[in-house]
Amino acid sequence: MIYVPGGKELLLSYHEISIRFRTTFPELIDQITAAVADLSDCSGCLSYTFTERHYRVCPWTIRGIWISDKAKKNHYSSRQLQSLLQLILTHDPTTVLFSEADLNCFCEHRPFSTLLAPIETRKRSVSRKPLVIQE
Repeated sequence: MIYVPGGKELLLSYHEISIRFRTTFPELIDQITAAVADLSDCSGCLSYTFTERHYRVCPWTIRGIWISDKAKKNHYSSRQLQSLLQLILTHDPTTVLFSEADLNCFCEHRPFSTLLAPIETRKRSVSRKPLVIQE
């Protein structure tokens, strides 16, 4: 990541896997944690993390940050990632979402509280006009 003025950072390349399991158990979490640690040793990897956020629709998130788009894409066929995906798929996930961003994607970090402004203070620019149907 490259930090730029204004509290933003330039993500070189990243991907994210969001997962919701029907049921989870400590052994599965330990296995995923070990697999993610193994993935962080891949060539070109800056960071690989596994986090849990119970308030999200998909509470388990695995994120990899790479020095380049090429390094990220090369790891897709790696033994480490294929093992992780097999582990996920064999433990009854209800949802698996994948997203990625390539070079020059800006990400702005803001406190969560700024996203929860009261509805009364939000300005809306949508004009509401009656629908007119002409025959």
